[in-house]
Amino acid sequence: MSRCLRLLVLLALTPFAHGQIRNGSFEAGSFTGWVVNDVPGPYSPFEVLLAGSQPSGLFFGCSPREIEPTDGLFAAHHGFDGAGPATMRLAQDVVLGACDTRLAFDWRAGWEMASCSCGATEARAFYLDVEPLGGGDPLARHVLLIAAPDTDACAVGQTSFVDLSAFAGQAVRLSFEWNIPQFATGPGYFELDDVRFTTRVANGSFEAGEFGAWTAVDGGGTTPLAIVPAGSSMGGIVTEPAHGNASVLTGFASPVPATKRLFQDVTLGPCETELSFVWRARYGNAFPITYGFRLDVEPAGGGTPLLRRELLSIPSGAVVADTGHVVEAIDLAAFAGEDVRISFEWTDPVGTPGASLLMLELDDVRFGCTTGGVLPRFGSGVNPPGFTSLSPPIVGETWRTRVERPLGAVGTLVVIGLGGVLEGFPLGNPFVGELLLLPPFRTPTVEFGEEHELSIRPNCDLIGRGFVAQGATFTLNPFRITLNNALDLVVGTQ
Repeated sequence: MSRCLRLLVLLALTPFAHGQIRNGSFEAGSFTGWVVNDVPGPYSPFEVLLAGSQPSGLFFGCSPREIEPTDGLFAAHHGFDGAGPATMRLAQDVVLGACDTRLAFDWRAGWEMASCSCGATEARAFYLDVEPLGGGDPLARHVLLIAAPDTDACAVGQTSFVDLSAFAGQAVRLSFEWNIPQFATGPGYFELDDVRFTTRVANGSFEAGEFGAWTAVDGGGTTPLAIVPAGSSMGGIVTEPAHGNASVLTGFASPVPATKRLFQDVTLGPCETELSFVWRARYGNAFPITYGFRLDVEPAGGGTPLLRRELLSIPSGAVVADTGHVVEAIDLAAFAGEDVRISFEWTDPVGTPGASLLMLELDDVRFGCTTGGVLPRFGSGVNPPGFTSLSPPIVGETWRTRVERPLGAVGTLVVIGLGGVLEGFPLGNPFVGELLLLPPFRTPTVEFGEEHELSIRPNCDLIGRGFVAQGATFTLNPFRITLNNALDLVVGTQ
């Protein structure tokens, strides 16, 4: 900080890692944290807009259209056209932590190059570049969209996932880029939201509109495995996706004895210890059999289940019921670091093609992690309050805190133990800390609080473990260290 003389106390400290997208859902109402480069003469400029608002510019084929954020109240928007040739950019510098191996973001795009008859002969493109910190030639390019010049398209939402494991632990620039190869060749529309690091299963919210990384094995019948948009109605159920605008819908019944399966092979990282998903069933059973829904964890490629979790059993005579959304969390810690197959299965043991009121919706399949938390500790009450947390303690990221500085104090100190579950103060080794001192030419009354930044090692073994941090202030004449309250914290991944 320029306002202070900074002294870092760094003992046994591993390299700094931020690992967090700043303002990734644009809830600041602006592009704070982002580097923005618009196209000259944009059809509709780069903007952060509120849900329900209508951006400038006309987009005829799919009008009316409104901003539809997927997270929070704001989303980024631009018109996907302008005075090209030019490249539009939205970029941010990050340091990737050990768990920051997958970038996820929601987007939708539309264009009218065919119906406009504006002379389009070249395709527009949307891609993500991974560049050196501060920008430069791409280290990797992920092409996400090619908009052909002889086409029109409405703005359909989807979620994309980009594997960044090759850059774990490195400082890079993530740059969303839109190539506009020609001058004003037709109206366009682009919306971006919820840019985040995640350990979500590939296409786990089924926003691609197809199974993609999933393999679907269907037993047939009138209600096959299908990806459907929100509001679809079948067998007495109206779909309500838990994330995004699509989900899987299927029935249990098959014309012959069968097990429907939806599976994906995954490699479990050190942070991917919990699989979560959301399902909802509507059913009634007049047949003399029992239907079932379960999750199997198998070796990659398939085989005898390593773990089986029975999720729903529908016995004979079950009256019509709707379960509502059920959130499941399956502990996979026993398989950390292994390649496994995740298989959802629906069973009809005898074949009942006439059973129509047996429907199940599945959505938001992802690896969940531990939420970081902080709880103040005041001990006997002799230490004054004034040490607060400004962000959750996340593995591989920067934990931000604030220490209130009373009149006469010349500095503040924060220390945190990182070697084990520690209690009390001093915290022992190894620990990290930060001391901020007022320069001699500043009066102590100018500012009354200091923000501290402490890096938490990118070590997934820290996840879920408890630590203690301590804040303190310094005074001179006489020299004195006054302890504030402590903070008990649990290191998480989100």
